[in-house]
Amino acid sequence: MSTKITRFRNLLIMALVCFVSGSVWGQETTETFTNATNLSGSQAYNGTEASFTGVNNIEWKFLHCQDGNKQNPKYIIDGITPILRHPNAYMKADKIEGGISSFSLKYKRAYTGTKPSRIVEVYINDILVGSGEECKDDDTERTLIVNNLNISGDFSVKIKLRGSGTTNAQTCIDDFKWTSNVPTIVAAPTISPESCEFAESQEVTITQSEGADIYYTTDDNKPTSGSLKYTNPFTINETTTVRAIAIKNGVESDEAEARIYTKQAPANKVNTPIFDEASGDFEITKTVRLSCSTEEAKIYYNINEESNPTSASTLYDANEGITITETSTIKAIAILAGKEDSEVATATYTKVLATPEFKYSSENASANLGETFTAPTLSYNGNSDLSGLTISYTSSDTNVATINAEGVVTLGTAGKTTITASVSATDDYEAAEATYVLKVIDPNARFVLAINYGNQWYAISQEVDGKAEAKGIEVNNDQKVISDITGLLWTIEEDKYLKAENETFLAYKGSGTDINLVETAYEWILQKQNDGSYYIKATTGSNRYLAYGTAENQKKFGGYLNANGYVLNIYILSVATPEEPKSTINPTTGAMTLTGAWTAEAVKALEIPANVTSVDMTAINVDVLPTTIGNPNCLFYVKENSTLEDFNVIAGNSAIIGIELHDGYDFYNTKSFTGDITYSRTFASGWNTFALPFNTAIPNGVQVEAFDKKDGNQILFTEATSIEANTAYLINVQAGGEISFAANNVTVPVTATTGDTYKSNFLHMTGDDIAGKYILVMEEGVEVFARANAEAQMHAFRGYLDLPTASGVQYSISHDGGATGINNTDIEGIKIYSINGTLIINADKTQSVQIYGLDGRMVKNIQVSEGENTVTGLAKGIYLINNQKAIIK
Repeated sequence: MSTKITRFRNLLIMALVCFVSGSVWGQETTETFTNATNLSGSQAYNGTEASFTGVNNIEWKFLHCQDGNKQNPKYIIDGITPILRHPNAYMKADKIEGGISSFSLKYKRAYTGTKPSRIVEVYINDILVGSGEECKDDDTERTLIVNNLNISGDFSVKIKLRGSGTTNAQTCIDDFKWTSNVPTIVAAPTISPESCEFAESQEVTITQSEGADIYYTTDDNKPTSGSLKYTNPFTINETTTVRAIAIKNGVESDEAEARIYTKQAPANKVNTPIFDEASGDFEITKTVRLSCSTEEAKIYYNINEESNPTSASTLYDANEGITITETSTIKAIAILAGKEDSEVATATYTKVLATPEFKYSSENASANLGETFTAPTLSYNGNSDLSGLTISYTSSDTNVATINAEGVVTLGTAGKTTITASVSATDDYEAAEATYVLKVIDPNARFVLAINYGNQWYAISQEVDGKAEAKGIEVNNDQKVISDITGLLWTIEEDKYLKAENETFLAYKGSGTDINLVETAYEWILQKQNDGSYYIKATTGSNRYLAYGTAENQKKFGGYLNANGYVLNIYILSVATPEEPKSTINPTTGAMTLTGAWTAEAVKALEIPANVTSVDMTAINVDVLPTTIGNPNCLFYVKENSTLEDFNVIAGNSAIIGIELHDGYDFYNTKSFTGDITYSRTFASGWNTFALPFNTAIPNGVQVEAFDKKDGNQILFTEATSIEANTAYLINVQAGGEISFAANNVTVPVTATTGDTYKSNFLHMTGDDIAGKYILVMEEGVEVFARANAEAQMHAFRGYLDLPTASGVQYSISHDGGATGINNTDIEGIKIYSINGTLIINADKTQSVQIYGLDGRMVKNIQVSEGENTVTGLAKGIYLINNQKAIIK
């Protein structure tokens, strides 16, 4: 197969890669807004400035913003996407270090409508520096790019919409990317004068062309930011080596050329030898040279010895110099008969390992299964002879290809892998790696040619006679086709013809925009665009590319002009084995889960029973809802990128529109989410039990009480100040009627039955589920909790008492000290109960008992005997007996 053919196939299966290059003078930084996860839930949504810490540890303040992911998954550019709600909204950072030379910002319209103020503006240091295009009529993602700012030091940035006011003009923003105005290279300083000898003293000056801070040493040590900081020229009086560096904005320069200033010896003493270079680092090998200004003096030296050199040491040869191949400390002395020996000069040269040029002859390679593969050539410092080196090899995906200890590649399956060669360090060079990307292709494979548009995948169909129209397909997270692939498979012949299974070919012919299926093969080539991406281009016709029509009446493939918004990249998807569609229901919660290869038609035809409380659709690639839903409270969990816009639909962790709950139907939430929610119910007059799955305020005109404790046969309730999720309460609706509860942008937790004694319930209860529980009933005009039998029923959104069973026992209710009813009460050795309007007192001894009315007036004062006593003649009402309450019905 030719190189041209292989290149066509390889590039045909490449995904689009886009990148933006930063200035060579600065560092590129991106604020992705990944941490902006609670914009809608903060006070900023309601008009108070709030803040979050960005991915670069920069504080961002915002006002009137919301999270596009939570509002609707389609309002996403790249991950978490903030939305500016109106012109008064903004996203700003008051302080960013390092200056700015250029920036880019992605943006697009959110929600529908054509309000004209959707123009993004960016202010640097409160000065408008860039405005985007108006984006009121479409959902196209745009990028605002501004160059040549050249602002140094700290700066502020503010992103807002043009104009002012609170008229909604929602606009998504994302990926604010800027290039700092900090040079990455700082010039080395210059030490003056050059190395020399001096008699008594020498003034030294250090300069740097960019105004950087200068640090220097005079003890032959390498300078750092902790060394002496240079401010003014300084004077030395002894032989001195001066070394210096410069630092600006945290960037360190190379070391300046060191200077050696040698003090001349007295007339009767030999001058000190001078090294041609001061101490420093070197790679591989170095030749050091010495000199002495005293005529006819001879220089002697030693290397890496503790003692000083003498006339017995090695004589320095000026023609040869001193060659070193390892870290060396050289000491030198000059000697001349008739004079005193010189001072000892010392310099240390540290060997550092060099970086080898270790690379493959190509960064990319391709191979066809069943054919011989010749790998790129590996070289070391330009030499392909690798003998004497220790090299190991790895493959990032051994299913695609393996490589043995000798570097021989064995192909496996179609795919892509990175081949890495690692060479160990040597005496002169550090360890290094070389890589290339290997693409393994199955030349006999068939492909599905597909593109993604509007979160839906479309493939070029072979089924339509005369035209290759768009046909929807389903794709899982691994970009595997999971829907019916009949009529979607293509092969590539001679690496330039796209052939259908019915022996026809995909072609562009004529001046129209249609792609045809013809019997004659027509050639396609790859066209590289300015941004580095590739498109499939027909050789017949002018500027006709394989593209997908986005208009409602043109949803088909065609040969469109190379115009923005029409030319799209084509992806090739491998085929996955479909998994059988399955639905499972949790018998306790009523939660249904869909898995497998569901089609849109199958989901629509799925009937949701009344006992199903939720349907989890996040594991399937269908973006429709069932048509028949037996429970109006049923929640539907869908993928974050869902385009559905309906009530009770939750995308990711946000309700797309809102949640509407109806009384009389089950409810159970299995995933915490945020959104707007309402619940309505028609209450009977008087006290009712109720529970809500969300936090909210108490409506006006009703009284709500929370469980306090159980005291004997009384259940005490106290006034509640708010309603908490999953908690049971009592509510007093004096006149009865419908009451609505609502909350906006509230977090709805996972449904749970809370409380040890008084519990909430969100599922219909009957039979064994309700038997033995105590439910609120009306007994002769008074509410009491009575033990239920298996025939009783209780709807969702209610509360009940869960207590040890005691046959025939009822529990009265005390509202902040007032009672509604009591039976079977044990009081200080007596047991009191009523039967048909008669009060029965069982006493353990003879004693006096006083009976009072609620107004404090004593009704009776009687003497009771041990055993059962009967009291008659009491009117219906509530009485106090030995400081306890009783009811006569």
